[in-house]
Amino acid sequence: MNYKMELIYKYLSGPEFRQRVEAIIENVRDMQKDLNDEMRRIQKMWEKRQTQLMIMQSSTIAIHGKLHAIIGNALSEIPMLNMPEDGKAEIGNEK
Repeated sequence: MNYKMELIYKYLSGPEFRQRVEAIIENVRDMQKDLNDEMRRIQKMWEKRQTQLMIMQSSTIAIHGKLHAIIGNALSEIPMLNMPEDGKAEIGNEK
């Protein structure tokens, strides 16, 4: 039993064990960096899409509003274009 304990002690105190642990830690750091980078890229894509949707929504509402101002009540109402109470246009969210 002492022989095995001595082998374990030599392994744990030797360079091979340290190198393996360092390799694991380095890999964990790389993975964390990659994950953080990916999260930032995805967040930027979501923000871009959200901005695009807001522009499309407000433009659609503006077109409908302009046509309503020109044509009047002859223009059919589109319930999905109603502005919600918070003032943010949400096309397609009928409640």
